[in-house]
Amino acid sequence: MSDYEIRYPTHCDDVAAACKLLIDNRMKDASLGGIFHFSGNEAMTKYNMALSMADVFKLPTNHIKGDKAPMSEAPRPFNSHLDCSRINAMGLAAQKTFKDNIKLCLENYN
Repeated sequence: MSDYEIRYPTHCDDVAAACKLLIDNRMKDASLGGIFHFSGNEAMTKYNMALSMADVFKLPTNHIKGDKAPMSEAPRPFNSHLDCSRINAMGLAAQKTFKDNIKLCLENYN
């Protein structure tokens, strides 16, 4: 499992909150425009995500092996971090952790 490329998993509720914040601010200031980046704030590899999911559900992880090599079949950037400073400066509320969000998403399947 890839333990190389860094991602920033983002829950759809957080995306909705970011969109609402932008809409509310645009309604107050019609000159507001440009590019606003948004993503989760936890840097994780697929391997980190799998370990986190296993931890949440108390599952074994000894069979999960991290691969430190870049993906060859579908090359991705090493780090997909976005500069979210513009939207964060508008007062975006704190996001839940990956573990909290994944538990909400998957708890009915446990």
